Amino acid sequence: MKLPWIIVGLLNWILVLAPCVSSGHAQEQPPFPLYNLRPYLQSLTSTSVLVVSQSKNRLLANLRYGSTEKLGKELMEEEPAHDHVFKIEGLEPGTRYFYEVSHVTGETYPVRSFRTLPEAGGEVTVAVIGDSGTGSAEQVALAALMTKASPDILLHVGDMAYPYGAPSYYYQYFFKIYPELLASTCIYPTLGNHDCQKSPEYWLSAFHLPANNPAGSESYYSFDAGDAHFVCLNSCGDDVPAEQVEWLKKDLSASDRSWKVVFLHHAPYSNGRHGGVDRVRKAISSVVESHGVDLVLAGHEHVYERTYPVLNGQVRSGYQDPDFVSPGGTVYVVTGGGGAPLYNFVGSPEAYLNSFFKSVHHFCRLSITPERLECRAISAQGTLIDTFTIRKQGDVPPLRFLRGDFNGDTVVNLTDAVTILKALFAGADPSCQAAGDVDASTSMTITDAVLLLTFLFQSGPAPVAPFPECGSSAGVDATSCKQSCN
Repeated sequence: MKLPWIIVGLLNWILVLAPCVSSGHAQEQPPFPLYNLRPYLQSLTSTSVLVVSQSKNRLLANLRYGSTEKLGKELMEEEPAHDHVFKIEGLEPGTRYFYEVSHVTGETYPVRSFRTLPEAGGEVTVAVIGDSGTGSAEQVALAALMTKASPDILLHVGDMAYPYGAPSYYYQYFFKIYPELLASTCIYPTLGNHDCQKSPEYWLSAFHLPANNPAGSESYYSFDAGDAHFVCLNSCGDDVPAEQVEWLKKDLSASDRSWKVVFLHHAPYSNGRHGGVDRVRKAISSVVESHGVDLVLAGHEHVYERTYPVLNGQVRSGYQDPDFVSPGGTVYVVTGGGGAPLYNFVGSPEAYLNSFFKSVHHFCRLSITPERLECRAISAQGTLIDTFTIRKQGDVPPLRFLRGDFNGDTVVNLTDAVTILKALFAGADPSCQAAGDVDASTSMTITDAVLLLTFLFQSGPAPVAPFPECGSSAGVDATSCKQSCN
């Protein structure tokens, strides 16, 4: 039999005011400062969700929920607490539910709603942001845009609080910035270096994440959403430890989802202020590429940039940019423009892998269906910065190229012969080897440079077709080419 509300309220006041002296000891102090945190969603799946809130006072909380705004079902805490975590189970996939959280003798929060994740076959929308926690006007503007977009889940790629992960900074620069978004969209975050600075303990207490790894750690985990498998890694120490890498291999191998997305803070590849983090790249790139990961999302650099599809440090199918069909590589995206001061282009030894770079505040919006993954980068002003798509089925477009035009400037001249030699002997960007294969022998060698020089200066044989006009050639290896000619 449920107690009347007025009695529950009186009990709460007694619990709040009582000195708790029955044992002769004062009440144990919470490990962190307490705030009145509005409800936020955690660990959303196709059939369950956690609804979390916090109160400064110890009190009972109540959750009402249902498939309409009339709600109808109710959960009540058994004991007063500061941290209130309700788990709703037995939900239908891809279905909208409404809920209301009441802190008895405290605040009753407005009714909000969320959509459970779809099972395989349904579309999933994802907002992605990073390096946000400053309270800047740009962060506030992006919060409004993401709330309006109403994604199913929010991925945060780290640095949620600056200058370091103190509870007051999370409250000011995260919870107070995104209250409406967090009430309707489940956040799956990763730790950034500023979040880890001094201690990541508050982050670990505030977020309730899957912890589906042998260590039982919530700092790295994986989950499914529709046809996508998402993996979060913890690169706090500018590295991904060996135990995480081993778990990553097993986790990716066990997944049967069509799409695989990995997210972490430190970027394996970047042309921003810090550059790609070498230890992270060495730890995970070969693993994600060999296990068919389609997209790696990172932050740390306060920019937006993306690579062409990459395999073993080389461009794959770049000529299809920005709409890829079975590209045979992994796209690496840096999305660190969530509100912190921006960085400029610096460059890196891997700059040849880069397809797009812009120093701009932004968030990314992913749309994932069984057939297609689309990523759109959107500025704080709401304008489209960049977009690309990946499909795994369909006809692969043929490469159109001009044989001998190795540097892709539409003209065959001495520069192309020199560039071929640099690629062969000086470690320069290999560019489009199909164009550098002047004799169509299926491999680019010093002979091709010699033949091109002979053609240009001694009236030797012309390069094999397609030449002198742009065209295609059956069976040519197009994987390393970054562009097609018209």
